[in-house]
Amino acid sequence: MVVYCDRKNSETSDFCIDFDNNFSDLRREIMCFNRNIKWDGMWNITEARKRLKNNWKLVIFKPQDKIKGWGWLNKNNKEICNIYVNSKHRNQGIGTKIVNSLHRHCQDWDRWWSQIDDWNIPSQKVFSKCNYKILI
Repeated sequence: MVVYCDRKNSETSDFCIDFDNNFSDLRREIMCFNRNIKWDGMWNITEARKRLKNNWKLVIFKPQDKIKGWGWLNKNNKEICNIYVNSKHRNQGIGTKIVNSLHRHCQDWDRWWSQIDDWNIPSQKVFSKCNYKILI
């Protein structure tokens, strides 16, 4: 499913910070992700570095100074993707705050989008709460 959000319907948040270049902490949480979620499309540190060099934004949820969630924005094609919240922090509205934190970087555009797998009901709910509409 493809969803989109218009600037006029978006909310922004400062809840999540922009990535602070702590690659060792990011690597630790990627390993946690991979232990708990089996997803063939998971990116790694090499891909993260490449994305950051190629005009992508990464915001992180970092309680107690440890990364426990993230979200990516590809500024080249205006796509928000790879929203993740550590299982110990789920069902607290963190996913919504991550998406709204990414919206800080979208405010020069009229519209941006995301693609969500049909099976990913939690992600569909997050984007719905963030005022996204179904395109296809």
